[in-house]
Amino acid sequence: MSGEIKLLDCTLRDGGYINDWRFGSEAIPDMIEKLQDTGVDILEIGFLKKEPYQEDRTVFNSMEQVKKLLGKKRPGQKYAVMSEVVNPLPLDMIDPADDESADIIRVIVWKTKHNAQGEVVDALEEGFRYCKSIVEKGYKLCVQPARVSQYSDEEFTAMVRRFSELDPLAIYVVDSWGTQNAEELLHYMHLADENMPAHINLGYHGHNNMMQALSVAQCMLKEKFERNIIIDASVYGIGRGAGNLNLEIIAKYMNEYCGKDYKIMPMLEVDNKYIQDIYKKEAWGYSVPYFLTAMHNCNPAYARAYANLPPEEMKEIIEGMSETQRVIYKDSTAKELLTRYREKKTRLAVVIPTYNREWAIEYWLNVAARDFQAANVDIIIYDSSPNNKTREIVRSFQIDGYDNIKYERYQGTTDQVSLDDKVMEAYRIFAPRYEYIWMHRDGLVPLAKTAMKNIDPILDKNVNFIIVNTTVRSKIGKIHRAYTECVPFFGDCCVQMTILGATIIRSDTILGILDEIPLEKGRNYGMWQPIAFFEYIASHDFSAEYFVDDIWTYNPSAPPKQFWQKNTMKQWGEWWYQMITRLPACYTLFKPTVLKVQMSDFLPFSMRNLLKIRASGGLKNRDIESMLEYLPAVSDTSVKKFRVVAAMPKRLAKYLASHEESNLTKIARDIYCVAAGVVPEEKEIES
Repeated sequence: MSGEIKLLDCTLRDGGYINDWRFGSEAIPDMIEKLQDTGVDILEIGFLKKEPYQEDRTVFNSMEQVKKLLGKKRPGQKYAVMSEVVNPLPLDMIDPADDESADIIRVIVWKTKHNAQGEVVDALEEGFRYCKSIVEKGYKLCVQPARVSQYSDEEFTAMVRRFSELDPLAIYVVDSWGTQNAEELLHYMHLADENMPAHINLGYHGHNNMMQALSVAQCMLKEKFERNIIIDASVYGIGRGAGNLNLEIIAKYMNEYCGKDYKIMPMLEVDNKYIQDIYKKEAWGYSVPYFLTAMHNCNPAYARAYANLPPEEMKEIIEGMSETQRVIYKDSTAKELLTRYREKKTRLAVVIPTYNREWAIEYWLNVAARDFQAANVDIIIYDSSPNNKTREIVRSFQIDGYDNIKYERYQGTTDQVSLDDKVMEAYRIFAPRYEYIWMHRDGLVPLAKTAMKNIDPILDKNVNFIIVNTTVRSKIGKIHRAYTECVPFFGDCCVQMTILGATIIRSDTILGILDEIPLEKGRNYGMWQPIAFFEYIASHDFSAEYFVDDIWTYNPSAPPKQFWQKNTMKQWGEWWYQMITRLPACYTLFKPTVLKVQMSDFLPFSMRNLLKIRASGGLKNRDIESMLEYLPAVSDTSVKKFRVVAAMPKRLAKYLASHEESNLTKIARDIYCVAAGVVPEEKEIES
């Protein structure tokens, strides 16, 4: 012969985890009335907590507040509230029971807790003493041992026997995190059944993290325990995590198979009138994140914290948690674990050195940040601006959820010629944190989806260098080449690698280069990077890949760089010549080609660029004389053209450079060329 089956509604208590128990001062009495109409055996109307009482919440700090809501009790129904030992309502605030008070106080007891020193200590005896006082005040007691899965058989049996001494109304099997299947929970139910007196009810409270609350309840009913049983449920399953057993579903099942006569329509009225509005604001129910927390016996609060992560990432984070972290959830812990995971998993960082170019940075991030975040790539803004405008822009993106965007300040020195010191310092700081570093300028913005489609497979090959180019800048279209020999790599890629943004380098490689090939004092050419790289690989084994695809767009918000300056002649004439010719002899075959920089959008010594150099105050006759031995090697432009431009007033050169399509410009240029005996150029590909 089986015992009596009872149904407990916990909508107003467990459901409060979703909305901070703020059901509304008018809604609460109406919900109580409708839930009474359902005929449930026990109606739980809220929590006892040491908090200020508010009429719109089902949280109470005295039994008088509970009595006011209950009014006249319905015959045949019992009424419950809940307290929690780890954060209890002090016993001296709980009046003794009487006919108008709640009949039952359910107490959540914990196996262990952390003391003030952070040590794990036994909590069951504290729970026992609290529960004993509840009984002594005249209330029926339900013992709710949280997370039954943490108990061994011996521990659970001992707990049941100990609390049975208090002669409670019920001792529960509580699957707090929805981690257990029917077989596992029935095992605990039978342990309880075998170790407590026959008159004590056996309760079940489960969560739906693995969609098993209903099947467990049905299995419990089919077991036909000889003692009375109590099953908890809530309207529409409202409750924390993935929610509870649905009241309306288990009530229908019990009506059909257990001879009960619960009224379903009042449950649906509560759902339609109140619960669905809550659900629209803060949904609960089964989801993959809740499944993952349950599968790993982890606090379901992490499911909300990591709801937007791919399942494989969430799984790896949980698997890396300590036992304490899995059990005790804190927002700060969740954020710290995510940060550590991403730092560990993030293989690539894009580093952008910048100075007073906040609008360029903002545009760059608007275009690329989202796709780089999806690709798990960090973006580091390495700023030396004298103000905080760039920092504020980065902060606004971080507030919007772009946790892959970092901001750091450069504290060193630089000059107007190059970024060598700043770039090298960035490598020293960031290379130890990532597997690969992509040093990048802000004038070109990566189209991250296309770029990472090419880059990700190469990262898996663990190459030392990845050289990138875009089709609009390349003369040879889309290609993909691999190198293990330095000479062909030099011939194909050296000029391209002078662009900040063209080279992705493995971190251990760049740290080795920094150790072996420091910057020569007083020789900041803005070209340390490619020259040092090729000097290094001449005596080291390496692998590299070069691809061209549609990976860049120009940044219209990037102000024009003052590239064409007085020393540009010296930089791309004398200095470039000296650096290339001083490279190891193995590169001799390709040195003549590399010396003449012939990029599609950059010809240092075209007529237009010579005009820009002259307009900035450079390109004087003495400059030409001092570089006569270098110019034929670095440029196909005749020396006469250099002399023509050198003879121009700076203002005229500036006008001609900025009005190249005007007829006056063409006439003036032709006159100068003819006077110097130079044939005017028909057309040039310009920078």
